[in-house]
Amino acid sequence: TARVIANRIWHYHFGRGLVATPSDFGAMGFRPSNPELLDWLALHFQNDLGWDVKALCREIALSSAYRRFTTARRLSAEEIRDQALSISGLLSLQLGGPSVKPPQPAGLWEEGGIQHRYHPDEGEKRFRRSVYTFWRRTSPPPMLNLFDAPSREICQAARLETRTPLQVLALLNDPAMTEAARALAHRLVNDYRNDESRSLVAFQTLTGFTPDHGRTLQLTSLLVEARNFFSDNPSQTARFVQGSDSKSIEIAATACLVRMLFAYEKTMTR
Repeated sequence: TARVIANRIWHYHFGRGLVATPSDFGAMGFRPSNPELLDWLALHFQNDLGWDVKALCREIALSSAYRRFTTARRLSAEEIRDQALSISGLLSLQLGGPSVKPPQPAGLWEEGGIQHRYHPDEGEKRFRRSVYTFWRRTSPPPMLNLFDAPSREICQAARLETRTPLQVLALLNDPAMTEAARALAHRLVNDYRNDESRSLVAFQTLTGFTPDHGRTLQLTSLLVEARNFFSDNPSQTARFVQGSDSKSIEIAATACLVRMLFAYEKTMTR
């Protein structure tokens, strides 16, 4: 058991387990690429760490091997949503409790013929971590489903990874992502007065990288274009920002920039 868990945690951090078949340690599975390391991890996890998963994750993340590792891997479905909520400051840190129902496109349960109506929660429950999201196997949460979250009908040791246009559409239009974009836009508009500063901080916050001059020009151009659009369409501005004040146009334009960055490849990778 310790070897299986240690291998899955290694797989999570590096994208490939020491045993390349994490769901099969039997005669049909692959042999470990480094048997001594797998043995040490299993014994250390069991005897020294007392089966503490967080402690093992911490040791791997702080190891020189992990810090030298440069292969980019896409975040999981839950991590993509939770990262956006965390960066925006909306993520609820409450632990435990019953499942919650964050917003999702209307009518999915009804059209699926499951004879139930979906009533999204309000308040802090909307922004709880994805692990607490209510899951109906016949109609799973669409955002998580699009990003290859398992159906939970069977145990799945390693997730498949697909890349489709629908994933980008979800990042641009999912209610949770839109609310996160608005919240972050509020902070950027209040803290930074010019387009270049807002673009730079937004890019750094979401990707961890500093944009070069050309990329900064692209981001500021997008801000100007969005500002012009919302200036010409006050009704859409009020609907998008969910209100109207002196900063509505700036918030709406900046939120468009943030939504675009949510769908940017570097934001979705570790």
